[in-house]
Amino acid sequence: MNTIQDKVLGSWFGMAVGDAMGAAVRGLKPATIAQCFRTVDGFKDVRPFLGRGIRHFKMQGLYGWQTQMALVVCETLLQHKNIELPDAAAGFQELSRGGPETGFGVYRNPDAWFRKTVEALARRDDPARADEDVCGGAYLALAVPMALYYRGRPGVIRERCLALCPMLTRSPVEWMGAALTGFLIDRLLPLEIRPEESPAAALDGILPAAAAFCRETRTHLKTRLGDNMSEKECLALGGIFGLLEENSGREELQELAGLICRYASDFTRQPVSHAAQGYTLTLLPLAVATLLRAGKGFAPVLTSALNRGGEADRLGALTGALAGALYGFSGIPRDWRAGLVNAGEIKSRGEALFAKRRPKTLKDLYDMESGLTFKECEGKRKHTPRKPKAAARKAPPPVPASVAEETPVSKKDDPAQWRKYQKDKTKKKRDRRKNLGELFP
Repeated sequence: MNTIQDKVLGSWFGMAVGDAMGAAVRGLKPATIAQCFRTVDGFKDVRPFLGRGIRHFKMQGLYGWQTQMALVVCETLLQHKNIELPDAAAGFQELSRGGPETGFGVYRNPDAWFRKTVEALARRDDPARADEDVCGGAYLALAVPMALYYRGRPGVIRERCLALCPMLTRSPVEWMGAALTGFLIDRLLPLEIRPEESPAAALDGILPAAAAFCRETRTHLKTRLGDNMSEKECLALGGIFGLLEENSGREELQELAGLICRYASDFTRQPVSHAAQGYTLTLLPLAVATLLRAGKGFAPVLTSALNRGGEADRLGALTGALAGALYGFSGIPRDWRAGLVNAGEIKSRGEALFAKRRPKTLKDLYDMESGLTFKECEGKRKHTPRKPKAAARKAPPPVPASVAEETPVSKKDDPAQWRKYQKDKTKKKRDRRKNLGELFP
């Protein structure tokens, strides 16, 4: 049987594994993934497919900015024993300094609005009031270290998530999603699946519990925001989990994914055709539905999620954290554990979250991430195909002086030269008339 320590480490390590595996197929369609890799059943090497379906180089087995954000929160918790906004803001800003010229600090492949948010932290009077209204599921991974550190205390997890997320986004949907992610991980940690038991049977009751948690969190938000609270946004996630509970008899994961897309389309009033698109309303319910319906074990759950493409790094980090909390570190395939870049440091930080103290042997976070980012950047310069140079044009033949003098000057290019040209032209005409008068008196 898995111990709590094994499951805490499994959730933390599973997040990094899902992020790293998803980075290779981020932005791809399922058909493209099947054409290039057949299935995402490990850390994929994208080099053979650069320029042929995959546009950007990613180092094989290296996690991205989803895990990096969680590392900042983890470092803050281990150093200060709490989440204070100034400390967390300083941690996010630290990783934004230095780094390759083409990137954002030492963060790897972050979205543009994340860069705007972190850059605004230094100019903002109130760190808890973000400028960006983003609900793309990017900040759900922030709840993972908080759920593991404050395990067994769902109320504290919720309060910490609702305190941290407003610093990065103004969307109540994203706040609710982060708090619910922490609640789900905390609920999965003590659960055990018997060998003959299916995941759906073992997790019976998790959907109504999620819907009830959203209703309770809505009350907390109403107390905090008052008249500024959007009732519709606060009820959105609870509504989708209530809908999943009503349709829990459906065995096909694809049917549940279609249900999630229709609900998200009605809420956002935009066409959501794929459940792996960047919406909190799709990514979190899809991760839970995959945990219930994709099969038994860490590998089939994560593989099923990543083969959907889209925002695969976000979905992979989220699904890996949930599956790791259920199946533990021992449930992660051995080659996946060995193939993760920087696996030793990631594992050490997972063990530190369980022990709730930071050992002196941990590397400095900035130095660690800086080295990895520059290493990936070097691989990108080496393996990214270069665009063919345009053929050199032959220099035009020199223009004779007599012709050059008569060549008009563009008025738009140089108005002064154009006026001078017109005056010279008029003077030449006058001189020609004068010469004609002398010839024919």
